[in-house]
Amino acid sequence: MITYTYDAVGNLLSVKRQTIDEIGPPGITSLSPSSGKQRDIVQVTMSGSGLLGARLVSGNPGITFRNVIATDQQIQATFLIAHDAPVGVATITAMSPLGNALGQFTVLAAAPLITGVRPSNGLSAGGTRVTIRGLSITPDATVNFGAAPAAEIVVLDSTTISVKSPPGAPGSVAVAVINGNGVGSLENAYTYVAPRGTVLSYGQTVTGQIAALGQASQFTFEAGDGDIVTLRMSRASSGINPSIRLLDFEDHQVAQQSAFAYAQLDLPLPAPGVYFAEARDDADDATGAFGLSLQRLNGPAGAMTMNFGTVTNRSLALPAELQAFQFAAVAGDVVRVRMSRSSGIDPRIELFDSQGRSVADTTAFADAVVDLALASGTYYFLLSDLNGDETGTYGVSLERLNNPANAKPIAYGQTLEASIDAVAEMDAYSFQAQAGDVVRVRMSRSSGIDPQIELFDSQGRSVTNITAFADAVVDVPLASSGTYYLLLSDLNGDETGAYGVSLERLKNPANAKPIAYGQTLQASIDAVAEMDAYSFQAQAGDMVRVRMSRSSGIDPKIELFDAQGRSVTNITAFADAVLDVPLASSGTYYFLLSDLNGDETGTYGVSLERLNNPANAKPIAYGQTL
Repeated sequence: MITYTYDAVGNLLSVKRQTIDEIGPPGITSLSPSSGKQRDIVQVTMSGSGLLGARLVSGNPGITFRNVIATDQQIQATFLIAHDAPVGVATITAMSPLGNALGQFTVLAAAPLITGVRPSNGLSAGGTRVTIRGLSITPDATVNFGAAPAAEIVVLDSTTISVKSPPGAPGSVAVAVINGNGVGSLENAYTYVAPRGTVLSYGQTVTGQIAALGQASQFTFEAGDGDIVTLRMSRASSGINPSIRLLDFEDHQVAQQSAFAYAQLDLPLPAPGVYFAEARDDADDATGAFGLSLQRLNGPAGAMTMNFGTVTNRSLALPAELQAFQFAAVAGDVVRVRMSRSSGIDPRIELFDSQGRSVADTTAFADAVVDLALASGTYYFLLSDLNGDETGTYGVSLERLNNPANAKPIAYGQTLEASIDAVAEMDAYSFQAQAGDVVRVRMSRSSGIDPQIELFDSQGRSVTNITAFADAVVDVPLASSGTYYLLLSDLNGDETGAYGVSLERLKNPANAKPIAYGQTLQASIDAVAEMDAYSFQAQAGDMVRVRMSRSSGIDPKIELFDAQGRSVTNITAFADAVLDVPLASSGTYYFLLSDLNGDETGTYGVSLERLNNPANAKPIAYGQTL
């Protein structure tokens, strides 16, 4: 190392040459200043020796350096202290070719800094949840709105604190975050707003009256970050054409909607905070009563949780009323929502995803049904009257069509008895089938309902459906092996009552009783919708008679099928059914015996005979008596 010494005018006075061994290791004697606060930018001079060419390394991850100039006896550097730099003494290392020198720099806690307040406004009553963002927020922090302390303080991290606003007079106030390191304040950061008219909450429906021409009813509500809202205004009596006008807290118009009878305003709000709604007659030339509802579409307030396979009965008591429900789905679920009225209303179903985006919207005169394949997530549906102007009771059910919840297993040859106990109820059943099966499902009412049968495959795809006044029967060939599902319900969903359901395979019925020519059997129909199966062998050209005679109760019905499950013929009668039919082919034949409408039980006898050459015919001669 060579050191040059000069006088005041620049004359060289001396030259000193030193080896590394003669210079010795570097050293730091002082730092000036030796401390700084979080978020500060500090110009620091480090004094010592042997510092030429040194670079700086901080033991505090929140301290970085720039503009470093190192001479033999001094290092000048800019210290950049992060807002979250750990508080305390940090070791600063000067690393040079001659070795390392250590110094100490103390990081001091900074006073809080506020960078934003959201929402920036709220009702003067207080209680608004406010998020304050900034820096250097510590767990012991408190918050003031003006001079009033906030409540329910939650420090989320060093940059975020959540509080509830205290009450305050209308107007703007400063917001201050206070801790042991000082005060961070933001002037005019929050505006207290006086409410107008009725203060609404999400999920609320109110009624009002336009009592004079030109009158506007005022409403106020508070919205959160990202809220997507719906405002509905429906006339409750003839006269007015509803009109809704939405304003922000500074009276800037956000949206407006008018309609003949039912005004609906759906929109994402531009910011959290206070909003005003004005309800009036569209032309200000009519008077009358109305209903008004407010709801959040992305996470409706008060949403009732429903599970697949459940049904509940509710009522819409006010005009414009909305009732919210929620459920969870997984990818691939094929979901059905059904809303059936008991009285008064015309059902409307609106389905939304968790982001408040519309997935489906359907209406009906009495019985609304939505079938839809969904992705994974939480879904919400709103139920209401179509025009919002009628009230009444209804039932709502939720089901998964691919693998319905609580499906009861039913096998070929089996009859079950059950009941529809609630409006909109759907009862689920499952069965196993083989490719080529020709299947019959029969649903017969005991009381009340108009039977409806819906058949689905394992993917929730509709195979077929049928409805009837009292006795629904569906015959269908199944192309694939697997699990199939039945949904049984009332046709319009508005009636309750008992029923029976039977399942049979027409091609080789289960548990078919063999019967031979010349034979008579006694049996009974013991359940609603029951079908008793019999089998017999025939030769081509046989002229066959099947006779079914009741002992009590039933109206006999005979149905004849070939070995492939194809219908050959059928007959019904009040008390005594007789079927005569020629058979073209040899083989096994089957017949199903039941009550005509499936709704009665009783005993019967059945006989089978071949008319061309009856079995076991006893010879008798002219003039003979046996």
